[in-house]
Amino acid sequence: MARYIGRWEGGEVVRLASGRRLYVISVNVRGRRFRQSTRAWTLKEARAIYRRFIVDPDGFRLVAPPPDPAQQPIHLDEALVKGFLDFSRRKGNTGDWVSEQRVHLLALKDGLGKQDLRGLPLQTLLPLVKGNAHRIAVLKALYSWLRKVEHRLTPAEDPTHGTLTVPQRRVGQRRVADKSVPRARVDAVLACMSERWRALLHLQAGTGIHTTELLRFARAGWLEGYRGPQRATSVMVVPLHKNGDEHRVALDAGLDQAARAVRISGTFDPSGYHLEVRLACERAKVPPFTPGRMRHSVATWMVEAGADLASVSTFLGHRTLATTRAFYARFATPRNPALEVR
Repeated sequence: MARYIGRWEGGEVVRLASGRRLYVISVNVRGRRFRQSTRAWTLKEARAIYRRFIVDPDGFRLVAPPPDPAQQPIHLDEALVKGFLDFSRRKGNTGDWVSEQRVHLLALKDGLGKQDLRGLPLQTLLPLVKGNAHRIAVLKALYSWLRKVEHRLTPAEDPTHGTLTVPQRRVGQRRVADKSVPRARVDAVLACMSERWRALLHLQAGTGIHTTELLRFARAGWLEGYRGPQRATSVMVVPLHKNGDEHRVALDAGLDQAARAVRISGTFDPSGYHLEVRLACERAKVPPFTPGRMRHSVATWMVEAGADLASVSTFLGHRTLATTRAFYARFATPRNPALEVR
């Protein structure tokens, strides 16, 4: 028995007793009512069928039903890897992370061979991830994409759903590399960038937001008025912070101008942004860095200027001081606690 669960541009979406979605054409065309199953299990397939239907509703006939995804094996091949990585880029992940995802997926591909991902026993997957946090995260993201975006899996067919968790490092296990970049080096790189890209890096270097948050602000963020000390002129609002809240950062006049330039330009390609920063480092003749290191840098600059960890934690939008201390400010050496943060 089918149950109505929503609409799409061609009509209704129903859920069958098997748990799968089915797209149904249900429209009025020139005063006539048409209702017909597309026999499609994905929105992409349904849209292709609907485009054929709308050209000639009276003469439309389905030649053959699309294959039921439940009957088709899912192999981790090059096509599947490419589809997932394209989705990851559109989602706003950095070029570095997408490249790392590809490395992990290809390793999983070699280990799995031609095995069907649907309903694969978890015990078959565990030796392939070997407790590697990044590889586990990639595997879970792949299955989540197949389940929630592609609708090729049900929760029962996802062996990672509710069973596999990404291990969290203990504080003593955290990497000890200093990711902060000296302010003079950032300024030198900013001077070698075009106006479009300079505004992005300037805003990150002044606020410490993630590149994904910068992308969300470029797409749909906004500025609000600020009532407080004169050194701040506006508040940047980043929608849907990863902890579920809107992230707000007070901006001075220079950062306000950069934020307005970012919003006017709109969305950007994260991979292109990373490339431009790398090329600007070459032009400035400084060691290369990525935009993602601005968050660490801002935290370090603030502590070295005399800010306490509580202030830094609030500024970066952390929920606990432990995150700030362990990840972002552990290499900072305060010069004078009495100094005011710039």
